[in-house]
Amino acid sequence: MSSLVTIVTLIIYNRTYEFLVVILLSNGKESKNEWIAAYQEAAVLRRDFADRGWESIKLQISLGSLLISAVIGAAISLFSYAQSANLSLFFRILGAAGLCAIAGIVFYLSDTCWNNFRRECERMYEQIAVLSKISEKLGLYAERGTERVTVRGDSFYVSDNYIIKDTLDKNNKLVETTTDMFIEQNMQSVRVDKNGKRKSTFYGIMQNVFLIFKIMAVVSAGVVILLLIVSFI
Repeated sequence: MSSLVTIVTLIIYNRTYEFLVVILLSNGKESKNEWIAAYQEAAVLRRDFADRGWESIKLQISLGSLLISAVIGAAISLFSYAQSANLSLFFRILGAAGLCAIAGIVFYLSDTCWNNFRRECERMYEQIAVLSKISEKLGLYAERGTERVTVRGDSFYVSDNYIIKDTLDKNNKLVETTTDMFIEQNMQSVRVDKNGKRKSTFYGIMQNVFLIFKIMAVVSAGVVILLLIVSFI
């Protein structure tokens, strides 16, 4: 068996999507090196999608913090000046509208970054499922023998955190886990690990960053409106 491993780049609506395409062509022979190459390519894509997710977080924090700070600072300065200079109602409302518009941009930015983070996490977990299946093919999940010298409590040579086991459905019936099910489980706030314990997921923890900035955008707009009202008192 020989394999052709390639990264196919599709440009759809000005967005770039990368997928690992593994085409197995049967010719009666099987090479472990080809599976290792497929594993390496999947590992590269997993890291790439993870890095892209972090880029969404960094963009949100840096740009969101800058704009929120600018809105609050400008609002305080504007309405302090409005009271001292006795600005007309038109200019006060115009200033408030502009600052609220910036707060709206922060809200939209948070929503956009959140959606992108969600997409990158889904692709990352997809590659983890690919890695898990190739690991099984390579025999990495074969149990160690009884004569162990080091880390004797581990049953496997590699981490078994992503041995994707069958799960129970709503009727407590055993269901064979698919890649889509694995992605869905890890896109929840918490997931049940191999020992039956509930643990927070990477996506579940980091999505709070975007939620916080959406709340901050709404609060900053409220502060602007409040300062506008106070400026007339």
